[in-house]
Amino acid sequence: CSSDLITSLVDSAGRDARRAERSGGAAQEFGAAAGLPVAGTVGLLQGAAIRRETQRAHEIRPMLEFATSAGYAPFPLLLAEARLADGDAAGATELVAGVLDGLADLPSWARASSAALVVEVIDLLGMEPEPRDVADLTSILTTQSGQMVVLALVAMHLGPADRYLARLAVRAGDLDRALDRIHAARELAIAAETVLWSGWCAVDEAEIGRAHV
Repeated sequence: CSSDLITSLVDSAGRDARRAERSGGAAQEFGAAAGLPVAGTVGLLQGAAIRRETQRAHEIRPMLEFATSAGYAPFPLLLAEARLADGDAAGATELVAGVLDGLADLPSWARASSAALVVEVIDLLGMEPEPRDVADLTSILTTQSGQMVVLALVAMHLGPADRYLARLAVRAGDLDRALDRIHAARELAIAAETVLWSGWCAVDEAEIGRAHV
């Protein structure tokens, strides 16, 4: 079970999304058969991570709704993306606002990943968070600068923390810092051979570079 989860995480970050999905599914099935609910939860998180990168998060919306109602972080933010994909921007905004209000109360193991997902979702929604929210998110993610954001070791790989810090720097109007952050993020992603995240960093780098001119 643990080997399937590790394989899924590695593949989702840099190799084969289809194999990652198969490995995550195998872990969920094993966990269910062996009476290990944590394996099912982690498998669902990995499945959500893969689907969000392939624009299919809405496929597991019912499971995300259930996990969110049970209070598991960071499922509300994954559900927000699924709702947005289904055209429910108001429902997605409500979820993000709730997470922002309770960000400081999240367990330490879920705080950085939740902050990263908040940055992702507010960009998708075109939200304008309060300056204090930007400051809080920046503070949380700064503790992970120079590292990858990973939830619970094998649950989700969200790429370099500096990628999200770059986006927050853009919102704060500091394009010089944003460029420094995204350069660092891309270098880390390339060094780690995470094709998915080096690609996203290149996209962000180009967008920030255009804004900086």
